[in-house]
Amino acid sequence: MEHKNITFQLYTILQLKDWLLHNADNSITDYMITHARAWALINNPSASDDDIVLVAAFDEDKSIGYTALFPDNFQKPQLEGTFYWGTTQWIEPEYRGKGISAKMMLLMKDTINHRYIGLDSSAASCRLDQKQGYKISYYPRYFYVWSKDHLNLIGKLKRYYVQIVNRKVINRLAVYTYTNRFINYIDDFTYDFIRLHSQTNLFLRSKEMLNWQIHYPFVQVVTRDSHLEKEQCEVGAYVNSHKNDIVQVYYDGKLCGVYVLNIIDGACLVQYLYYEEDYKENVFASLAVNVLQSKVIRFRTFNKELFDFMGAHGIKNLNSKFNIEQVSLTIPPDMEIDDSLAIQGGDGDMFS
Repeated sequence: MEHKNITFQLYTILQLKDWLLHNADNSITDYMITHARAWALINNPSASDDDIVLVAAFDEDKSIGYTALFPDNFQKPQLEGTFYWGTTQWIEPEYRGKGISAKMMLLMKDTINHRYIGLDSSAASCRLDQKQGYKISYYPRYFYVWSKDHLNLIGKLKRYYVQIVNRKVINRLAVYTYTNRFINYIDDFTYDFIRLHSQTNLFLRSKEMLNWQIHYPFVQVVTRDSHLEKEQCEVGAYVNSHKNDIVQVYYDGKLCGVYVLNIIDGACLVQYLYYEEDYKENVFASLAVNVLQSKVIRFRTFNKELFDFMGAHGIKNLNSKFNIEQVSLTIPPDMEIDDSLAIQGGDGDMFS
């Protein structure tokens, strides 16, 4: 079927505010963006009212796809001006393979002068980005799986064994001395520590942006039996549980580590991890115990030293063969980065 009447619409922060806060009839709908994501975008401290943050595709007056982005001003790398992270993309199945997504993405990139960065994009998105001249690199992310849906009897026995072993690991990690302090906000003291211990990281957000991403999640927590409208279909937008743990780790009264954990529906991602090199095992122990006590079903980190530390202390994986996944980073053709630097789990839009 040929679609001749495809059009695209750009939306600014101001238009998003009018829709969300004042019920303006400006063609934005729950299909394109949820209230949770819209609320987060309009509260972004790096955004101004005229920033483009949403692009939608229409077949006449029918919404058939969308993509969203948000502005960021980096402390590191030191880049002039604002760059934009891609944060979601969707095209209805019947409209795929017709070049509509490519036109929508190119319009969005042209509008922001190709100051676009993508992280953890799909393979199809990476191929499209490359065709449009963007550079792609990959970073390993390590993971443990501690439970799965639809396990057979052997799988359930293995899961039970893994859970018993991992509970014993908590006792084994008691040899490490540390004190945790859970906080709700990254203050100047904490941010100074983060900044001083970010030398090996590719990106560093401002204190304001870090607090924004922690306190304005893109997901909405709902009960399992919530009767959601069919139009509210943004992928991964509704979850049953969500929390962020911001933890300061002390040794002998001295701050030696800071980490942020994001846990959604039992899946834990290490968003950020910073530490004094001399006390890294104390910080790793704190994080590992926190994760195991939280009884999460999946754990992911970009820090290989942390991953190896957990394995060396006996933490078992339900997945015996595959524990590494490659995460893509898309950057503009004229942007240069140091490939030796690492990314963190909270970079891009991976924070929720």
